[in-house]
Amino acid sequence: MREGWVDKNAQVERCLSVFAQGHDIVTESMIFSSSELDHPPYKAEFVNRVNCRRFAAVIVAGEGPSGVILELQRLAGSQPFSGPEIETLRRLRPHLQEAGNLASRAARTHINGLLDAFSTFDCGVILLDWRGRVLLVGPKAEALPRSKN
Repeated sequence: MREGWVDKNAQVERCLSVFAQGHDIVTESMIFSSSELDHPPYKAEFVNRVNCRRFAAVIVAGEGPSGVILELQRLAGSQPFSGPEIETLRRLRPHLQEAGNLASRAARTHINGLLDAFSTFDCGVILLDWRGRVLLVGPKAEALPRSKN
């Protein structure tokens, strides 16, 4: 956030646009051409620092700008998410949405409820608002290695 990349994050708006077209899963190839994949500030200044490149996203709670999007990142050098992996995510989606909806209800009283609910997946969690602004960073995400760039 200090570097301002979050204010220039087109990824969330592009994802929301694809979700609005009826897609239940969004991948990087659906919103970025291969030539622009590394150039948006969010990708170049944040995601690439932790050596990620590919992603698959699903809305787990709410809709549109008030929705909660779970984004699975894949390390640089990895292949894009495959058809069978997308289908597995699609089968998991109702369960993820149930967890997301429960977490959203808990978050109405305290935002840490959402962090606590998703921390059960034993992964780093960064909560962003619909504009891509960081709301909360979980301990595992805080511990991610940072680039020296």
